[in-house]
Amino acid sequence: MQFFFSLNYSMLTSILGHFGFADCIVDFFSDYFVSRSTQYSWNSILFGACNTDVGMKQGSVLFPILLALYIMPLVCFFEIRVQDLNLNTFIFSFVDNGLPISKEKTYNTTLPELYSSYEVVINLIFLYEA
Repeated sequence: MQFFFSLNYSMLTSILGHFGFADCIVDFFSDYFVSRSTQYSWNSILFGACNTDVGMKQGSVLFPILLALYIMPLVCFFEIRVQDLNLNTFIFSFVDNGLPISKEKTYNTTLPELYSSYEVVINLIFLYEA
């Protein structure tokens, strides 16, 4: 799962506010993400600028920490849901990817557990994007 292409700025600022960041920091990021654009070039052809109201440039020094804050509610909801379902699974997250991992010891118990865990992830992503 990759998250950085669909990072929604208003969602991010809401999350920052929810986690208790000072209003001046939330306001800074609200202004920082306004009127963003990107431009592409290929074979010496420069294409026109396009508005970007979602996403974050990979390689930005802000990217890892803001992304971690952005996906934290999803990871927390995942952990709560798998506990409710008595699944022995956790999510391993590294920068812009996440991977459900089962702690079961046999193939017969691991496969259904991972299947259920991926269902949890898919349901949470659709809920989170709404």
